[in-house]
Amino acid sequence: MKTTAVSLLALLAAMPLQAQDIALDEIVVSANIAPIEASRTGASVETLSAEDLKQSGAMPLGRALATLPTLSYSDTGPIGSSASLRLRGLPGAYIKVLVDGIDVSDPAQTQSQFDFGTLGTADVSRVEVLGGSQSAQYGSTAVAGVISVTTKRPEQEGISQSVALEAGSYETLSGSYTLSSRGDRHEVSVTASRVHSEGFSAGDDSAGNREDDGFDSERLSFSASYDVTDVLSVGASGFYQHADSQIDECCEVDGDFHDGVTPDDDHSLLHTRGGRIFATLTGDQLTQTLSIYRFENERTTEGTERNFFGPDPSPYEWSYDGTRTVMDYRASYLPTDSLTLGFGATHAREDLFSATSDQWTLPGTDSGEREIDGLFGEATLALTPALDVTLAARHDDYSDFGGHTTARLAAAWRLDDTLLLRASAGSGFVAPSLYQLYSTQYGNEDLGPERSRSVDLGLEKTFGNGAEVKATLFHQQVEDLIKFVTLTTFPAYTGEYQTADGTSRSSGIALSGSVPLNDRLQLSGVVTYTRTSDPDGEALPRVPETDLRLGLDADLTDRLDAGIALHAVRNLYDERANSLIAMPDYETVEATVEFDLGQDAQVYLRADNLLDEDYQVVKGFGTSGRAFYVGLRKSF
Repeated sequence: MKTTAVSLLALLAAMPLQAQDIALDEIVVSANIAPIEASRTGASVETLSAEDLKQSGAMPLGRALATLPTLSYSDTGPIGSSASLRLRGLPGAYIKVLVDGIDVSDPAQTQSQFDFGTLGTADVSRVEVLGGSQSAQYGSTAVAGVISVTTKRPEQEGISQSVALEAGSYETLSGSYTLSSRGDRHEVSVTASRVHSEGFSAGDDSAGNREDDGFDSERLSFSASYDVTDVLSVGASGFYQHADSQIDECCEVDGDFHDGVTPDDDHSLLHTRGGRIFATLTGDQLTQTLSIYRFENERTTEGTERNFFGPDPSPYEWSYDGTRTVMDYRASYLPTDSLTLGFGATHAREDLFSATSDQWTLPGTDSGEREIDGLFGEATLALTPALDVTLAARHDDYSDFGGHTTARLAAAWRLDDTLLLRASAGSGFVAPSLYQLYSTQYGNEDLGPERSRSVDLGLEKTFGNGAEVKATLFHQQVEDLIKFVTLTTFPAYTGEYQTADGTSRSSGIALSGSVPLNDRLQLSGVVTYTRTSDPDGEALPRVPETDLRLGLDADLTDRLDAGIALHAVRNLYDERANSLIAMPDYETVEATVEFDLGQDAQVYLRADNLLDEDYQVVKGFGTSGRAFYVGLRKSF
């Protein structure tokens, strides 16, 4: 697999291509406090555009993101099941996830993080992924990086509408409708979407699981802005989602998960909502934005399980409610043409409430809260017309464990019009979650933050016919890890979250490239090689050592497009009972065909796992077999 990836990059380097200027007009909004040209930031930034997302149909956003370098995706069954992304080898608790500026990590999770299993692509127009420690701008959890999602915005003047419909395997049906309006002083966009699927068994069918785990979801999102004057604009954005995922209750037997004694009555219910309002004042040199947002996430897992104390199935219900309220001020100031200063302050409050009831424990509740104050600043200086350097720092003060300071240094050097060198080094931290601090059974109020450091170096080259190649070296390490420790097993089970000795490390290289073979064919490839280790020297679970994607896209006619993609994974491990389990290597193939019907309408066919590969990403949990989906998109 390494040979294939290297051959692709060698092909790009060997082709007799004339140099082409690196595109300077792409603007990224998440790398610095102020929006900046992509070629001027030292941060490693990958993006998914609206056009990229169209090819993904109704798949979870996490699967679409996993096509980017250094990202890998793992889920525990069909659409709607619990899923996570790993960035540069680190799991979701080390990734800050924002939707229209709202931090959507769950404050009630054991480790505060975002579950990618229920979020689709229907209302998403753009995603930016920052790699490396970004705590100097974003605070806690931005250790592996930041994923910033922007929902749909109007694409043209006046009123516009779009509809997307898809149907396919596992009795999957999905649809979305977007209404947008843009005028001289305003823009508004609203998207409503729904997904239904009968799914397949979350527990792998190789273990005898036959019941399907279905999924239903409704989501509504909006964004709006209005220019009150030539210098003052106000706006709002928000979303609401309800999701119902069927799950396999229990239990692991001989390394496999099973449907349980009452397989059809176990559900994971999600109610999540967020809203943000903002005002931006724009001057000749100073631009200021004040925003306030609130995020609420309610999760309930309920059903019945095998009764170990009686003949009838035993009911259980676990509910977790987390809220986050944030006030944020940030500004950018241009004292000279070569210097941009950014600064800001934030105040946040997080709350946790959970209630559990099952046969193993007495009914009980957990609760906790904290307040967070942050101050941050950065300076971006154009040392020469070809070299930009950014220095950033931030201090956060937590009401429960005190303060922590982080910093970042980044540089972008345009060696010539076709060659760009990026480099960055930064520190980061992850605050202990409210559950780790305040759980009645397992909490430890003496916990402090996990601390991290990261460095990366990237090189980008473009060529005259549109070909490009990128290479990024990265290394990061995390210290003062928070681990769960079993204290006693008899006569009662007890445990506690504690700070562990040692360091977790992740290092690797990501290579990507694309080249037009002719006017109608384009070859692309991404390979990420990652080596990880925990404090005991063992590999981190669910991180492929080698993750390769190769794609071939073809414009067959002026109206017919097709694409095929190979995904190959080598040396993947999972973890059970604190022991690593080597997972079999696997390859999957996906294909798409799209036909332009004219008048802004397209019909498409998508095939997942075309060769019907039998594989697992998470030990004991199933993955999709060969599946087909047909869809229609229409704008008017």
